[in-house]
Order: sequence, then structure tokens, then C-alpha cells
Amino acid sequence: MGISQQIEAVYQRALLLKERAEAQFVEPDLLEAALKEFYFVLEELHTADEDIRQQHAQLAATHQTLQAERQRYQALFELAPDAYLVTDGRGIVHRANQAAETLFSRSRPMLIWKPLTVLVAAEDRPRILNYLTQPNPPQDWQVTLLRPDHELVTVAVTTTLMTNPNSEGVAILWLLRDMTAHQAQLQTLQTATQTLEQQVAQYKAELAQVQAQLQTEIARRNQGEQTRLDGQT
Repeated sequence: MGISQQIEAVYQRALLLKERAEAQFVEPDLLEAALKEFYFVLEELHTADEDIRQQHAQLAATHQTLQAERQRYQALFELAPDAYLVTDGRGIVHRANQAAETLFSRSRPMLIWKPLTVLVAAEDRPRILNYLTQPNPPQDWQVTLLRPDHELVTVAVTTTLMTNPNSEGVAILWLLRDMTAHQAQLQTLQTATQTLEQQVAQYKAELAQVQAQLQTEIARRNQGEQTRLDGQT
């Protein structure tokens, strides 16, 4: 029975008592004391009912706020440019965002409930297992993903341990960043650096050659001038 129903029941009992008192002889003092007691109870119930209504309103507002925050974080998770996975402590994938589908080249149903170990290259599977069993695992490392077409993709891994709200233990948030483009940029930079070093070395060699030729020309002219002066004397 809700508190509003309790108030109504007490009110009906008070009316019934009043009707009986009017139909039968009841000492006025006893009737007044009983009615005062009923009205006191009614007042307490009204107060309690108002408090509960306010608490319900606050809970509803808090629920709406939490729901909005959850939707916001869900949007951030879903639309993040980098791939995100959420696994349990055994490495079973529970959630994946759109970028993860692209990175793994697998649809979400092909990622959810899969062990992360089957999604990486065979040589990196022991690293995943070691990570899952270490009490203080490393935070930043690299692994190689194995796509369905057997293409290998190197990714940088950042992990965060979280409390799992759905079960005991922990949940693990995996941030996976494709290093292919980064490695290509590094290779381009290294190639450009090597080319620049070769050009600088070639420029230095040409400059040394010009300086040698200039010194030879100066020496030849000095010798010619000296020969001319000797002829005049």
C-alpha cells in the first residue's frame, strides 16, 4: 500500500469514527483525543508523502541527468576516430565502436564475444595473455592485428582498467591506433632525410672541387704575374 493510500485509509477511519460518535454516545474528551491522534497521524503522513514526492522528483532528475551523460559518453565512444574495445578480465570483447570495425575489417557481430587473442597475430597472442594475467600490466605497447584477408596491421595499444558494472572483476578499455600511416610517415621522413644528406654531401664535394679549382687558378695567375715581373727586370 502506497503512502497516499495510507492517508486515504486513515482519513476514512477518522470519518467512520466521527459518524459512530454522532450515532452513539461517546465521551467528548475521548472522541476529541482520538480525533486529534488521527489528525496528527494524517499530518505526519502528509509530510512523509511530500518528502517522498520530492525524493521521487530528485531521483527522476538524477536519472535524466545520468541518462543524458550516458548517451553523451556513448556517442563519444561510438564516434571516436580511434578504435575502442571493452573486454572483461579474460579478454572477451563486450563492446566495439565503429572505428574498431574498420580497423579490424570485421563487422561488430564478428567482434563481440570473441577472445581478443584470436584477433591478433599468432606471435602476439602470448603478449595479450601475459597482459591479462599481470597485476600491474604495461599501459602502452604495440601488437599486430590479423585481418580476415590475412593482412597484418601494427597498432599502438593503450589500456585502462575499469570497474565492471555488470559483473564482478574489472573491465578493460582498449584504445587501438593504426600505426601504418605513422610508420609510412616515418619512412617518408627517413627517405627525405637520406636524400637531403646525400644532396648536402654532393654540394660539399662540388664546393670543395670549386675551391680547389679556384686555388689552382689563383696560383697559376700568381705564377704568371711573377714571371712577368721577372721578365721586366
